[in-house]
Amino acid sequence: MSTELPESYPLARAALAAGDDDPPSFERGEAAADEVIALEAAAGAMDRDDPLVGLYLRAAGRLAHLMFRDVLAEVADRRPVSPHLDRVRAARPITVTAAWAGPVAETWLRTLTPVRDREAVLRQHRIAALLKHTRQGEIREAYEDRTGRYVLVLADADGTWMCAEWQRDPAVAATWTDETVLAADRPVPGGPAGPLLALTPGPDGTVRVDPFPAGPVEGGPLTFDFGERPSAVRRLLLLLLPLALDPEAASFATRPFVFDTLIDQPGMALWPALTAPAAELRLPWPTIRQLAAADIAHARRLLAPGAPPIHRYYAIHDGDRFWQVVRQSADPDGHTTDRHIGPDGAWTPSTILTEIRIGKRDDDYRRLTPEEADEHVATIRARWARRR
Repeated sequence: MSTELPESYPLARAALAAGDDDPPSFERGEAAADEVIALEAAAGAMDRDDPLVGLYLRAAGRLAHLMFRDVLAEVADRRPVSPHLDRVRAARPITVTAAWAGPVAETWLRTLTPVRDREAVLRQHRIAALLKHTRQGEIREAYEDRTGRYVLVLADADGTWMCAEWQRDPAVAATWTDETVLAADRPVPGGPAGPLLALTPGPDGTVRVDPFPAGPVEGGPLTFDFGERPSAVRRLLLLLLPLALDPEAASFATRPFVFDTLIDQPGMALWPALTAPAAELRLPWPTIRQLAAADIAHARRLLAPGAPPIHRYYAIHDGDRFWQVVRQSADPDGHTTDRHIGPDGAWTPSTILTEIRIGKRDDDYRRLTPEEADEHVATIRARWARRR
């Protein structure tokens, strides 16, 4: 058996041969993306003990890294960013786990094809990667979906769940219609949700099932949730907005201050629809798009010139010692301005939060309620006054 990369991957061969040095100049656009996608797919289909798995994945990783460096250079030079690395990321499946019960899972099951040679499939590297980070259990069933991704059903003493290769490609949302419904169930009250799927009825009475796309750079295993689990629903909303809005509105919506406004401020509609306590989620796609557009319009009004300012406050801690408050606000485009309390007791421009987030400070921070912020601000001003 050859231990060299086939000549059909010339760009990956050149990238491997160069090692850590810059490889000779060659085109790293569409052709490079094709090679990375093909290499990763070929490695996934190999036996998990095949020595070529590591070679193929190293070659794909090296070539993808060079593509990433090219993107960084494009950003630094303020050139248009090429889409090829995004295509590589969109082609990579991510592991998603969910409860395996309820009407939505049953609908999906009717569209899945049982795996014929289960023993051979389970030896594939892609299955080893699929199961790597999920809890261990007996594999009861194995299926393929209509795109060739695998869905495994596992069981242990605590119950039954699914572990699936999940799509990342946001382009699937362009195929959804006015009949599409975003759907999920919570089979056991308080337990994990079932799979989050887009169900699109066809003219012949069948239902097309699309797994809701995960983010392009998220790691697995991933779960989707709805209802009274705000941290999980935040991720869902962050993924949902770019699918439901045009690019300019999505860019505005996902700026951190605007995103929190869509969650925090009274009068918003999509967040309450996703967090309402219920055993099931059934949101028509047109409704999601309408609610998202209405929320963006409301956020723009809240941030418009002349509107009462929205402030968010953060306590800054050094270990157990609280020492500062940062007040955050935003301009009409959603770009933030931070201020903290200066020695004169006034709000002064601040970079504290930014420095914490990029690792230049070891402090911690936490969000404050307005009432907590008033108390903390008074404490800091009194502290400064004593030093004057």
